[in-house]
Amino acid sequence: MANIINLDSLLKTYGLTEQSLIEKIGSDQNTADQIMIEKNEEEKPAQIIQKKKEKPEVPIWHKSNLTLEEAAAYFGIGVNRLREITNERGCGFVLFVGTKRLIKRTRFEEYLSNIDTI
Repeated sequence: MANIINLDSLLKTYGLTEQSLIEKIGSDQNTADQIMIEKNEEEKPAQIIQKKKEKPEVPIWHKSNLTLEEAAAYFGIGVNRLREITNERGCGFVLFVGTKRLIKRTRFEEYLSNIDTI
């Protein structure tokens, strides 16, 4: 089985651009996305994989849960201060996904509407 590597790192390793790679292997994009390229006989073959499909951009005001960085941008509160607030016991607007900390946007808006200082 071939080693799977990122297309960008493969292009960088060989000093190629996407266009030059397509020109070398032909104009068929499906072939270009999934072709096997071998470096030298003594080196292991590398498989080009399709670029990661970009996730659709969802506007922050449509998201129900925000990362600390998104919440900082949306509410105008620093990331460190948000981290301090969400460390408090009984914080009803934080959601942990593993170690990732998300802020429940609507609950945090309610929390902010009931306080005078942060």
